[in-house]
Amino acid sequence: MPRNPVLVGDRSFALKKDAEQACRDVLYRYDPGRRVTGIADEQFLLDLLELHPERDEKLGCGVAHFEVRVNPKFVRQRSFYLVRVDRSETDFSFIKCLRPPSHRRLVMGAMRHEVSNQVYEFAEETYRSPAPVLCAVTGRVVAREEAHVDHSSPTFLELAEQFVGEQGGWDEMVIARADGSIGVQLGRDDQARAWRDYHRRNATLRVVSIEANLSLLKRGPRVRG
Repeated sequence: MPRNPVLVGDRSFALKKDAEQACRDVLYRYDPGRRVTGIADEQFLLDLLELHPERDEKLGCGVAHFEVRVNPKFVRQRSFYLVRVDRSETDFSFIKCLRPPSHRRLVMGAMRHEVSNQVYEFAEETYRSPAPVLCAVTGRVVAREEAHVDHSSPTFLELAEQFVGEQGGWDEMVIARADGSIGVQLGRDDQARAWRDYHRRNATLRVVSIEANLSLLKRGPRVRG
């Protein structure tokens, strides 16, 4: 039986060790004491943090930025730290984030995949206008390569839970691997079509900057430039 992939945001890894290596790549890309500055690295860590078993406690009032520091218990090792918007801070273990995904988490990943084209098309349509695109949170101009697409109200989680409730619950949602694909998708065509239609009718999408997205607790599909 094939193993379930390890999903971190919109990235899929065939094996847990591959996901761990991706984490280490970020961890050792920065010297201890340095802030994580790469947009892709920041987004990866935010996606990773979503998988932490103590996610709400770690996020607190929202993430301002991430740092790499020396592990206080094992000085030859490094650790990820997050600094919150209120200046409080904490470390977090990427190993804890990469525990085997639950059925619910796999379904959420498949649902994100199903509507990724809608999210991408929204971003493309928004940037066809010659007018500057403003971040829906900060009001500042956001360039296409720095744009993320976020769900306003209802959030992606709220939309997913409402739809899944109408389908009879998470256990009724079927997932499957596509041939030649590492990721998962919804395994029933009728559920996939119904979800795409539901999302198209009910989702309210908006463009936000990476800085705004780092401090948002609302999660959903994102589009990078």
